[in-house]
Amino acid sequence: MIITPQAIASTPFAQAIPQAIEAAIASVQPGRLVANTLRREGDVLFVGQDAYALSTYKRISIVAMGKAAVPMLLAAHPSLQDVAHQSILVSGKSYVGTSVADLPSSTHVFLSSHPVPDETSVAAGEAIIDMAQSLGADDLLLVLLSGGASALCILPAPGISLKEMQQTTSLLLKAGADIHELNCVRKHLSAFKGGLIAQAAAPAQVAALVLSDVIGDPLDVIGSGPTAPDDTSYQDALSVVEKYRLEVPLSVRDHLQLGINQSIQDTPGSNDPLFDRVSNTIIGNNRTAVQATAKAFEERGMQVLIMPEPIVGEAKEAGKMLAKFAADLRSKRKKTSGPLCAVFGGETTVTVTGVGKGGRNTELALSAAQVIEGFHCTIIGSFGTDGADGPTDAAGALATGHTVRRAHELGLSAQDFLENNDSYSFFHQLGDLIVTGPTQTNVADVMFVCIL
Repeated sequence: MIITPQAIASTPFAQAIPQAIEAAIASVQPGRLVANTLRREGDVLFVGQDAYALSTYKRISIVAMGKAAVPMLLAAHPSLQDVAHQSILVSGKSYVGTSVADLPSSTHVFLSSHPVPDETSVAAGEAIIDMAQSLGADDLLLVLLSGGASALCILPAPGISLKEMQQTTSLLLKAGADIHELNCVRKHLSAFKGGLIAQAAAPAQVAALVLSDVIGDPLDVIGSGPTAPDDTSYQDALSVVEKYRLEVPLSVRDHLQLGINQSIQDTPGSNDPLFDRVSNTIIGNNRTAVQATAKAFEERGMQVLIMPEPIVGEAKEAGKMLAKFAADLRSKRKKTSGPLCAVFGGETTVTVTGVGKGGRNTELALSAAQVIEGFHCTIIGSFGTDGADGPTDAAGALATGHTVRRAHELGLSAQDFLENNDSYSFFHQLGDLIVTGPTQTNVADVMFVCIL
């Protein structure tokens, strides 16, 4: 149950917004999405549009990795419990809940760290590669992939330590690199990502069900594409490092240079024949959550627009853009009857220059709050579908036309908090955080503008 933020507690739609957020999260529950895509009829396993005669395989192995790994594996287990020979699950300590106790006792479970990997991330990567390399042409590997896998499972390339991977990941995050850039570098510092699980498993048959946390569903970016072709290069990865002028460890720069010099092999690309025996099926994405949010608002009497273009880029700038959109929507509201709402999907980034606590969704809301100050009956919200906005226990926050005034009455300067990247602390003191708790799913973020 989502607690109603103070900003809307006294409005006629005090429950509509929490209910819309709940609807978004419910629409992308991984267990239901897997159950809708994976089914068994006798000896035949259907994975999306593909059919596999189970009796033709000597071994059937399962790997579930990412923030949604537990519910995905639990949903797949009934169809495979009598034929699966081995299974590995990798998720985060804060994402599994008590449901991990329901996993098959034979499952090898790794609970690691996100967004910066830890020792367990490496152990998980080693276990998965060892499993994949043990497979042959008469084996089937089922991969259940969701967002977060890029950090939760890693296997640093030879010559690169875990500490150096942690440093590089932290530098990229702090610099505001987007998910495409971040995962481009990760893939080229890894013996695991960028199609390398599929490569390690070859010539086994590989079938992957993918819950997408990346806008546009690029298979090579989701979880760093462990079962997908990767057409980025070592030069692309080095270009990201140079774009942000990152002082990465020398071993990292040396490894990228070896790849550029073709002294080491690049990740397998889309022309590699190994992918003839690999299928990847998207089972849910950001659009699913956006449409569910819009439907929930409509059912509560709002006129709703679903915006086609995703919200990306710097969170502060995205907040200003949504505030400008709110101003335009207010003009339309004067010409119509009933409340208006626009729903967006996307995922922004934060360039960290301060020392405060916050995430991309709370920073977006704080930036928007300053622009819409004085706008009556105006609400802007942004939340992460995984329930975790950066290193916080909130999913996001709500801003209204009275947020800055209410903060001022408490002696809080919105601009000071924004400059210090301290948006979580700001909204926490106002009681306007969106708190869902861990959702065991992840399809990026949903934003909305409501004119009541």
